Amino acid sequence: MERKVARELGISVKDRREIESSNRAIDNVLSFMRAPAGDPQTNSLTEIPPPAEREIGRIYKTNAGFVIWRGNGWEPVVGER
Repeated sequence: MERKVARELGISVKDRREIESSNRAIDNVLSFMRAPAGDPQTNSLTEIPPPAEREIGRIYKTNAGFVIWRGNGWEPVVGER
């Protein structure tokens, strides 16, 4: 159904994939914001999975604050949680 609508609107496959990727990133942020904050003293860099196991667009809590994994590096989260 969604693909039919996208075709009718003239949205390319590439654009649909970018939209889907953005939607996943938004879902990650929303689920992160809804989750309990936890104890900052127990979170450490050792809890972050190796690069191959990290989810692109997911927010991780580090000793330096909240950051987003972009697949090739980190991006600081702007604003407070």
